[in-house]
Amino acid sequence: MVFSSLSFLFCFFPAFLLVYYLTPSRPAGARNAVLLVGSCVFYIIGLDGQWAYFALLAASVLVNYGLGLAITRDKPRAKLWLIVGLCYNFLWLFLFKYLNFLLTGVNGVLGWVSGGKAAVPLLGWADLAFRIPDATIDPRKLYVAMTGTGTPPRYCRSEAKNGWVYGKVRELGMTYYLASDQQAPTIKATSRSYDHVTLSITDSGSGTAGWEATIDGQFVLFEQQKNPTILVCDLRRTPVGRLQKERQLRVTAWDFCGNRQTFETSINY
Repeated sequence: MVFSSLSFLFCFFPAFLLVYYLTPSRPAGARNAVLLVGSCVFYIIGLDGQWAYFALLAASVLVNYGLGLAITRDKPRAKLWLIVGLCYNFLWLFLFKYLNFLLTGVNGVLGWVSGGKAAVPLLGWADLAFRIPDATIDPRKLYVAMTGTGTPPRYCRSEAKNGWVYGKVRELGMTYYLASDQQAPTIKATSRSYDHVTLSITDSGSGTAGWEATIDGQFVLFEQQKNPTILVCDLRRTPVGRLQKERQLRVTAWDFCGNRQTFETSINY
């Protein structure tokens, strides 16, 4: 909710004014308490469950209130407390408004010096949120993707919740966008020998998240190779005994958006 939204202009703001003017001016500070509670409620509505930001706001309010008291009561050091307060507030302004701009500039300089695009790693995971543009879209099929110069699109760990898709990112200087994946992975048998089966599992959307395989209902292990789209099963290392007859191989693969594909074929083992 923002100040220009209909929910603020015709719901929240009139209700707040009604409560404010119905609150008696005595005892002193009663209406100020209404202002404080109303401001907190307005901020909480826009958080979409991200309570860490409300904790940050509450801490900032308490710190500034304490600094205001210090300026008022400690006259000899009032200028020092004022400088401390300005530094504290400018620090948060810099972190939230200008840090990304600074790091992006540094990233551009590093990329220019190295002759390419350099990605600056973050110290920890950062949250990136995209509002789902259409209510008819299945949110389970949406994810946050990243790409850059010379970098193919990649899946970022994502979660859809309350009309938003949240992604976990760790690199600056990349382009992040909201993508949709409606297609299941593609499974192909690339080669078969007497005791080895080789498969190819590819997914052009969110990427392959996992797979499982059975022969006549018994689990068998397919291991990734240097090329992660290639999987090989050494039949000699499986619990499936060699019977010199036709067996049924069943492989199921799924991507990060939950799309599943099942591949079945016969092998002689």
